[in-house]
Amino acid sequence: MGYRKIAMPDRNLLAQMLKTTIFKTLDSGSVDSLREMLEFCQADAGECIRECGDERYALYIIVSGSAHLSLPNSTESFAGLEAGDVFGMLAILFKCESGFDVYADAQTQFLMIDAATMRMLEVSNPQLALAMLRAIRTSLSPIICKAIPSISRLTTIS
Repeated sequence: MGYRKIAMPDRNLLAQMLKTTIFKTLDSGSVDSLREMLEFCQADAGECIRECGDERYALYIIVSGSAHLSLPNSTESFAGLEAGDVFGMLAILFKCESGFDVYADAQTQFLMIDAATMRMLEVSNPQLALAMLRAIRTSLSPIICKAIPSISRLTTIS
């Protein structure tokens, strides 16, 4: 992977970042709880954020910059990601490997929470974990529906 961990933003900036995502309903106490569990990372343009077959079961939240999804060994992008977009939802819910590559198009900052940390959250703060899981599941349907035409087009070419 080409990304690296960087210093976590202060509480107010983190709250502002999360307001642009599927977690916009989290209160300040929830943001404080999450701050200790999230990793804040950065990738430069062209660096890989997540590779096909990656077994790091994690949820990624784009904070700034942009990235794109592509099938392995393909230069064609089938979806773009920008601030507020989330990926890795299936991996964190069902512990499945990534089926695509994600590359930064520009310097991109993102938050990440892995499945093991999510499971710890389910024990330490079940209400927050449930709110996050509901937000993830609610957001899945429109994202998958939007990507299906592109994915089916790319897979029939291969």
